[in-house]
Amino acid sequence: MKNGNVAFGDITGSIIVFEPSTSEYVSSSTIEQIAVTALAPSANCRTFGIGYQDGSLLVATLQPRFTILHNLTTSRRPLPTVNLAWYASSSRQKSDMLAVQMHDRDLRVWSVAKKHSADDPAKVVRNLWKAETSMDGPNWMGWSKNGCIIQSSDLQTLSWDVRTTHVTYDPIPILDLVRGLAVHGRGATLFTLSPNNTV
Repeated sequence: MKNGNVAFGDITGSIIVFEPSTSEYVSSSTIEQIAVTALAPSANCRTFGIGYQDGSLLVATLQPRFTILHNLTTSRRPLPTVNLAWYASSSRQKSDMLAVQMHDRDLRVWSVAKKHSADDPAKVVRNLWKAETSMDGPNWMGWSKNGCIIQSSDLQTLSWDVRTTHVTYDPIPILDLVRGLAVHGRGATLFTLSPNNTV
């Protein structure tokens, strides 16, 4: 998290926020007995994107009590969420972007208002889908700089430009099969993990 804390979910639906400097932690119950499969703290460190094994997808706060701000639902069949990532907007903008990747490679970008209002629900603003058929399997994604998303799945790694409604993508040459992916820092350095644990 931006404040230095570490947040993780467990198979019982709880989210634990751990503070390394003091070794203290706070555990918050969310949807009981449904495993948390993806978790993304927002830049304010209070709002979380939470994905579950049963396909539920929420934007919520944990303190002082668990409060659902948005229930993100689509007409597609429910599948586990495997990746969530926020793209922090400038202070002038009224919403943030939340990228959501499901187990079958479905990748969507949601617009989520910074100030919760029942009159301003979260909505899908980009639907990134290249394949005509779904394929369950390992997926990774992360925001890069300038409104691009790096996605690796189905033996290929793509850079999606989602700045406009006309979404485009370019392949990224990767030498080996990807077993993990991270985009880090201001320069958006791409790290990949190969099957032999080479980074």
